Amino acid sequence: MKRLRWLSVTAAAVLALTAAGCSSSGSSSSSTPSSGSTTAAASSSVFGTPKKATGSPYVFGMINDETGAVTFPEARQGSIAAVDYVNNYLDGINGHPIQIDACTGDGTPATAARCANQLVADHPMAILGAADVGAPASIPIYAHANLAYLGGIPFTPVPETATNSVQFWSVSVGDNAAAAVYAGKTLGVKSVALVYFSNAQGESILPQITPVFKAAGVTTVKDIPLSPTSPDPSPQAALVESSGVQLAYVDVPNGCGNVLKALKSDDVARWLNNLGGSAKTKANKHGFLSGALGAAVRKHQLTGNVCNGNRLSRHMAIGEKAAFTRNVHFDFNRFSPGCSR
Repeated sequence: MKRLRWLSVTAAAVLALTAAGCSSSGSSSSSTPSSGSTTAAASSSVFGTPKKATGSPYVFGMINDETGAVTFPEARQGSIAAVDYVNNYLDGINGHPIQIDACTGDGTPATAARCANQLVADHPMAILGAADVGAPASIPIYAHANLAYLGGIPFTPVPETATNSVQFWSVSVGDNAAAAVYAGKTLGVKSVALVYFSNAQGESILPQITPVFKAAGVTTVKDIPLSPTSPDPSPQAALVESSGVQLAYVDVPNGCGNVLKALKSDDVARWLNNLGGSAKTKANKHGFLSGALGAAVRKHQLTGNVCNGNRLSRHMAIGEKAAFTRNVHFDFNRFSPGCSR
């Protein structure tokens, strides 16, 4: 039986819209500072000389995911900090203060669409991208209202390809492409099962990642759609197992935690029994999987590590030791952003 590897990746990162600083007083003094010294202190602030915007506000809409399985409160908080700085020290935009009209998302297309319609009804100047996993559902609504979508975290290719969207970096496209190349060229994988959400958001990744897999030497890519509302991905996991592929590539934001939960101790035992290679190689691979799942437990995406309780064969060649990959650090937020936060 062929060995099956699981690789769970989606694009994720932290919004870089923060503008923060800290000012502190010098040595303490019992005397009351004069108005002149207070002015001097203000002018020497790390922010510079205050220049407050006093005109009518320029309103920008924003959807930020702060409920559900994946949350990014720091994206909105960072944006507010940046806006406060611009409004109080940079005279806003031509004297007009910036105002953020925010709607809280949960990563689902339905909520993203609802929030987008709500924001459009408020007639903002444009939309500030933040952390909106459901952007494939919200961006077309902005486009219909002739609203630009500026920046944010492009979790899927949609923000990077939409005509009304302006992006400054790549997350989903770059990360997925890098993982596909690694699977084909470094791992030598020839067959892949691609698990994705069966909606516009999930399907948008197919024309992006499949050609990269093929160019990296993968000859077979089996598409396995998963409903974003499905509470149990066990049927999809079973399809992956029965397909005979060498690697399962899981690209389901907000849903890969459930995919991992579908992995049972018996699955790991069966995988171990069919692993090829030396005892050392088996120990290394088991250790990698156990480390990734252990990180998921620490992040509260899983309640337990299904690798625990699986015993490795102790029949090693003389002088051979199990040597786990050196300097491996499992940061589950990066290894599988769609399951984190």
